Amino acid sequence: MPKFADYLMELQEREGLVPIELIREWTRLEAETAENAFRDAIEKSGVIGSPIPDFVGTNQAKGNKAEAFFVATVAPCLPGSNGIRDADGAGYPDRIFQSGGVGSLLEMKATSTWNDGEGNRRVLTSKPHKMIDLINSGTVASPPAHMICTLIYSDPNSTITRIRLDFLKPDSEVTVRFEASTSQNLLSMGLHRTVVIP
Repeated sequence: MPKFADYLMELQEREGLVPIELIREWTRLEAETAENAFRDAIEKSGVIGSPIPDFVGTNQAKGNKAEAFFVATVAPCLPGSNGIRDADGAGYPDRIFQSGGVGSLLEMKATSTWNDGEGNRRVLTSKPHKMIDLINSGTVASPPAHMICTLIYSDPNSTITRIRLDFLKPDSEVTVRFEASTSQNLLSMGLHRTVVIP
């Protein structure tokens, strides 16, 4: 099975970029510091069991609302030099986790159930540019550490019930599916045969 670091290298090559390292190991101290900061902020904020405002819509809409509620509620309670901020622009990652002056990539996910045997895809990234921009701007470490924060919510109660943190490693296993896409612009400029009726 492909490893995350190998995928990130190949992804850059396919984009015609000179590859750089886009992931590193979390040190034990970094991971413990982040875990403790999240534990403290989650307890202090009372986010678990608190109602998520306007928790209606599609699963994606609910996930976005759970994420916004979590960040607004928990981020102000993070201790010391820890913080969560937006990673501006589209694509991976959603957020930056800041700890002691070091920025790490933070991807937020939400689900109403967690099942260790569930194999549905949880898309991380299909483009490297945002990560590279964050490194080049000094917003995150070079190379950065990666974390997924999954919010597990109760649909009937409109509350977050658990939070799962995954500290990804270069050898974390991923599934890879490179995709080809087109657009109206590309089709309009194409040299292939086109017919428009009427």
